[in-house]
Amino acid sequence: MYQRTDKDFKISVPATSANIGVGFDTLGIAFKLYNHFTFKRSEGFMVSGCDEKYMNEDNLVIRSYKHIFDILNKEYLPVSVNIDADIPVSRGLGSSATCIIAGVLSANHYLGYPLTKDECLYHISTIEGHPDNVTPALIGKLTSAFMDDKVYYVSHDVSSKLKFVALIPNFELSTSKARSVLPASLEYHDAINNISRVDATIKGLENGDMKLLKAAIKDRLHEPYRRSLIKGFDVIAKMTDDNSLIYLSGAGPTIMAIFNDESLIDEFISKLPQGYCALRLEVDDKGVIIHE
Repeated sequence: MYQRTDKDFKISVPATSANIGVGFDTLGIAFKLYNHFTFKRSEGFMVSGCDEKYMNEDNLVIRSYKHIFDILNKEYLPVSVNIDADIPVSRGLGSSATCIIAGVLSANHYLGYPLTKDECLYHISTIEGHPDNVTPALIGKLTSAFMDDKVYYVSHDVSSKLKFVALIPNFELSTSKARSVLPASLEYHDAINNISRVDATIKGLENGDMKLLKAAIKDRLHEPYRRSLIKGFDVIAKMTDDNSLIYLSGAGPTIMAIFNDESLIDEFISKLPQGYCALRLEVDDKGVIIHE
């Protein structure tokens, strides 16, 4: 029998950058930038701390919360949730993944933890549709993940030699729009391009090998189609040199830049096209934190 708890608590979920070049819907990295969710039992479902249009039961946090009650055939326990968000919305840094994780983990909390961490990850990934964002957000570091009867994943350290800078434009891009430009089918040589480079991409990130990483990260499955949606992408791509590279973070529009020489970052940022801001990021190696 589930031992239910009514204890208030807080969940902090890190930002993530997914796809990582050739790792489409597979690779993701967690960063030290967080959305914080505070849950309290209440008479009805309430959401605060976010844009007014999300302050209702259709909020992704509440929908994910209810999903767990539904699959476990349990009566809803209404909660109020306050969202303290540092992660930009619809920018390719995993903001929606944080909402799903918070909803699922809070439901598991209030029901007395009937689900294991791996079971939670499976349900989170099912709601999200793929595990590339949610897995590193849950466990930290760089992860390679896929779904079968469960979510299988491998965790990797990221070299401290590499410095990450999120280049965030002043416009949003919905995942649905970014998905709509992808082709319905792919050529074998494009699929082979990506498959053959995934392991080298991971090794480059682990070892801080920029030469290997620059050669391996060249994607043919999504970036060639999505870059037309990202004003300034081609300009920024031409700014890279032997000590830097870029890739499209998630579905975009944020562009992630990686450097192996920190002294080059300020000059690079100073040359960004109008409408972009830069955010230096450090890899998060812990994942989600539940403050009870």
